[in-house]
Amino acid sequence: MAFAVYLGAMLHLLIALVVFYTLHSMLATTAAKRWAAERLGLQRWYRLLYTLQSLLLVAWVWWAHAQLPAEHLLPVASPWFAVLGGILLV
Repeated sequence: MAFAVYLGAMLHLLIALVVFYTLHSMLATTAAKRWAAERLGLQRWYRLLYTLQSLLLVAWVWWAHAQLPAEHLLPVASPWFAVLGGILLV
């Protein structure tokens, strides 16, 4: 059961990343900017709307990443956690 939950969370993260990177790349093209300016009249607001949709999608990616079970991502025994934390501080 735990593996199914982990797999579902990973799939959710993968979908969020694919959607973010695809939309972010497609909307950054000159053709998309030109289309939005000609068809939708967004030449003045395109950059703001692009930034807002990017922030929303980044928030979705962050939320999907936060849903991953931590014990599967970093299986560290508790004494080693303290040692690694001390090394990172140095």
